[in-house]
Amino acid sequence: MAGIYLNAAWVSQVQTINDELLGSGTGQPNQSLFFAQTPVLPGEQIEIRELEGARAHVEFPLLKERALKQGLNENDLRTAADRNTGRITEVWVRWQARPHLYFSGPEDRHYVVERARGRLIFGDGKNGQLPTVGANNIRARFYQTSNGLVGNVPAGKIKQVLGALTLAQSVNNPRAAEGGAEAELPQSIRVRGPQILRHQERALSVRDYEALALAASPAVAVARALPARTHDGRPAPGWVTLIIVPHSQEARPQPSFELRRQVRDYLAARAPATVQAARIEIAGPNYLPVGVAAIVAPRDASEAGLVQQRVRAAMETFLHPLTGGPRGRGWPFGRNVYLSDVAAIIEAVQGVDYVKELELLSGDAPVGEEVVVPQDRIVVSGPLKIEMHAAER
Repeated sequence: MAGIYLNAAWVSQVQTINDELLGSGTGQPNQSLFFAQTPVLPGEQIEIRELEGARAHVEFPLLKERALKQGLNENDLRTAADRNTGRITEVWVRWQARPHLYFSGPEDRHYVVERARGRLIFGDGKNGQLPTVGANNIRARFYQTSNGLVGNVPAGKIKQVLGALTLAQSVNNPRAAEGGAEAELPQSIRVRGPQILRHQERALSVRDYEALALAASPAVAVARALPARTHDGRPAPGWVTLIIVPHSQEARPQPSFELRRQVRDYLAARAPATVQAARIEIAGPNYLPVGVAAIVAPRDASEAGLVQQRVRAAMETFLHPLTGGPRGRGWPFGRNVYLSDVAAIIEAVQGVDYVKELELLSGDAPVGEEVVVPQDRIVVSGPLKIEMHAAER
């Protein structure tokens, strides 16, 4: 049990946009429109005004009958009426999102969303119906967007109440936020594509389990599979343990219970029959703290304090499990830390003249030229002892 929090509720970091005008139906094949905010989260509601004016009241019953036969329901149809006469003047129809339009027919009200770009794509009249021609008749009744990784704030950072919470005197997040992720980059797609072709949504090898754990949720930043072992390292034939690290700004990110459950359920649905769901274990990382003791000479003695802060910040960044490492892409499991890498980082800090003394620490003890990291552990920042001495001339 991590804690008991009174008056607590789950929240999501999203911005909701209602009734945003997207454009006009032109009758052209493959028409594209764009949302004002990106990325577009799943669950948007796209409506097209298919009838208006005097014909809306007359033709609505026929449109409704055909729409229901095509699989829509009454909630997908919305009307506006004249206040004086009660006659229908507009009919809006909710269209349906699809991952692609390859299997859509000419009468299917389907569209595709490129969520990272905020691009809305309709069909060509053969694969997907053409939007009704009209002025300003395509709009997003509802959609949500998010700030991605920016929303993964550490514990205690949310302190301001926005909106009408009349009885709330203060607000606080006792746990770090998780789940935000940036749009997938092309280089990541090039790596993931061959993985999908290899595992085909089935977990048969160690690499398959790791690739599927990353696919289970965008909140998962790193995954490491330990076959035939429990999370504490005990041999256990028929078991599979996945160690996952979530995207987070915390110094030592740990996955929440909900994220671990989500990944476990995703893997259980794709595991072979020989691996029971109860024997798939999802655990957080076992970090190995690596410390640094350094004596640094600043170029300007009057800026020693500022340079010391920069060196400490550079070490905290370098030793962060997700944003650190020699390439700034995070530390792989089992990757050793070398004194030469640390020296290069410190010497590149603005205001540093040279490094007079430098040691790597495991706990508080010096360990020589490298810290050996076991294959099931990952680096995290340990004690940082940064001293400033005037340069010798």
